[in-house]
Amino acid sequence: MNEKQIKKRQPKGCCIMRREDMHFKPKNCKLCGKGFQPESPSEAYCSKECRERAQKSSKCMSSHAKKSLEYYYKRREKQNKVKHCYLCGEELQDLRQFVHYECVVKAVLSGNVTNKIRKYINNHGLTMKEIKEEYKGV
Repeated sequence: MNEKQIKKRQPKGCCIMRREDMHFKPKNCKLCGKGFQPESPSEAYCSKECRERAQKSSKCMSSHAKKSLEYYYKRREKQNKVKHCYLCGEELQDLRQFVHYECVVKAVLSGNVTNKIRKYINNHGLTMKEIKEEYKGV
């Protein structure tokens, strides 16, 4: 096909542009800051090396990705921590609890009941009266 035939087949107002003829505004590389001439409007890095480094680097991560990474590290740190009893300070085996049952019994028998202990008792379906009766002789 010659040029006349190509122009006839194209809609009016359309022109053939080769990639070499396209020019985009010069940009600065997102990673190193060096100026470069992009070959496409979405190009953000000056070289293949910068693009690969940026994919591995957290510097060019989206804010959402950074937040999720921070959240992940905080959660991991929290999981590695050992929980201690609210009353006696000893290490807890069950990380979902905040106090030993024996400590709750001691607090109820001695009369030093706080709101946290009341909450623990209510959440476990107990009453202070039941605990007192059960451990009265101890």
